[in-house]
Amino acid sequence: MPRKRTIGIACMILAACGLAFVGWNFLRTPALIRGLRSLPEVAQVEYSGAASPNPLMVVHLRDWHFVPGDLARLEGIDHGEHLRDVEVCQVDQLAILRHLIKAQGVREVFIEGLTEASAPDFRLRVELLRTLAKAEAAGVLDAEGKAPARS
Repeated sequence: MPRKRTIGIACMILAACGLAFVGWNFLRTPALIRGLRSLPEVAQVEYSGAASPNPLMVVHLRDWHFVPGDLARLEGIDHGEHLRDVEVCQVDQLAILRHLIKAQGVREVFIEGLTEASAPDFRLRVELLRTLAKAEAAGVLDAEGKAPARS
């Protein structure tokens, strides 16, 4: 067999093995991970584990924390721009959570550091969110009422 033909066949076999590995690796990744990676709001997904996700899986969404205006000014941060960044982050988080609810049946979401034990005003915060949701659903919350405090 001529040497060029042997090299050509070896290259085709190597390419086929590479494609098979990529395909196997893609199929091995759980649907949850593939779904998250397909969302435009998701910048990166890190996953390590089995091909089949455990019934208990933790999805950690990175957050952009709110900084009050006076502290932002001390740090030289444009507070208005910071608030826009926080709002964009929260809109993206909501889209991701809606995807997880619809595609994966997620029923509970926990916020790091916000529990009944760690936050004395936990119930107050939850009731405020419920009240705002009810007011918005009833149509009694105008644009000014929906707008976050910008101080």
